[in-house]
Amino acid sequence: MKLGSGMAVGISEFETWGPISANLPNIITTVTANLAYKTRANVSASYTLKFDNIDFINDGLAHPNSRWTTFESPSKSDWVQFDFHKIQEINAAYLYFFNDKAGVQPPQEYTILYWNGADWKAVKSMIKKPAQPIEDLNVTTFKNIKTSKIKVVFSHRGEKIFTGLYEIELFDN
Repeated sequence: MKLGSGMAVGISEFETWGPISANLPNIITTVTANLAYKTRANVSASYTLKFDNIDFINDGLAHPNSRWTTFESPSKSDWVQFDFHKIQEINAAYLYFFNDKAGVQPPQEYTILYWNGADWKAVKSMIKKPAQPIEDLNVTTFKNIKTSKIKVVFSHRGEKIFTGLYEIELFDN
């Protein structure tokens, strides 16, 4: 394809799915599937605005038009939970926060919990990039856990500012 002067091409998303091994120099040679994807986990939430859909956050499409928000939630914090129905190893979460520049913005803070079979526990050694939640992609790594459920808890930014997401991906990198 030939482009005219002043024109450009961009890729907005590139994904690969499933365990793959390849002998390719200078690139990642093993890809791990998204454990949060809809065929691998059921998702639920403490609150969902009636115009949004919780199933958008694990449909594999990281697009702000397909989002889940807690707009008008009566709580200062809310959560989303993934149930894998079997034990999974996880040590990374990719959170894509929505921002409408008004009542839905990235949270003030978030934490990640895992089910140990009897109780919810905070993941250990959590490293957030960036440190404070921002619009679009936020990457969080933590000490490897084995669990059948994981929960992300959000503290909303303000009294009338709520949290929104358009995708969550969970990995064992």
